[in-house]
Amino acid sequence: MSPLVAASGLEKVTTKALAAAAGVSEALLYKHFPSKEELNAAIEQDCVLHATADAQHFASLPDSTETLVMMVWLLMNNICEGSPREQEMLGQNRHLTRLLMRSLLDDGEFARNFLEGAAAQWLVKVRSCATAAERAGDLVESSTHAALGVWFAHHISVALVMFSLPSVGAITYDVLENGEERSLDRKEVTEYATRFALRGLGLTESAFERWYRPQSFKFLLDAGRED
Repeated sequence: MSPLVAASGLEKVTTKALAAAAGVSEALLYKHFPSKEELNAAIEQDCVLHATADAQHFASLPDSTETLVMMVWLLMNNICEGSPREQEMLGQNRHLTRLLMRSLLDDGEFARNFLEGAAAQWLVKVRSCATAAERAGDLVESSTHAALGVWFAHHISVALVMFSLPSVGAITYDVLENGEERSLDRKEVTEYATRFALRGLGLTESAFERWYRPQSFKFLLDAGRED
């Protein structure tokens, strides 16, 4: 997503500015997108594709507690800094969060369209995995509430990105260790938030200990992306 779109919003950004940012003429932009509505739709679709890039990989995995845990882990860890790919994703997520915030402060149309399109590819799998987890005795909550729990996990991750948008974050996450206060770095905050989200989803402690394997998830996910 263009930082220009994130900074100005879909409605306020001009085709002239977009063409200049893309290094093409306004006439060429109109050739591919004859109307502002079509251009906005293309931007929305690009955002959905970015947010659901791993959905196909998860669709091929078995319905299980492990898959459910991995999906929540990925959702939360999209805010992490790390590899070059994750750095790129972090920038995209910040642009997307800015655009979502602008939409919610306006008429909310982009936010509704984006969240509906992105959720459609995830929630079916979440529900089927939660049902499998409940049958395995890995959830203390009913699987019927799983989608709600994942939405709350999404809201937590978006809020974490939102508060880190300024060059100096709005919040410092501090913990007291051995009588001394220490600030958590981004990865530590994300790790804590992921554990918080999984427990909020209703995962039992025994299931958490058995299936929460971040390093294994990263390896499996990277392998799936290369296929």
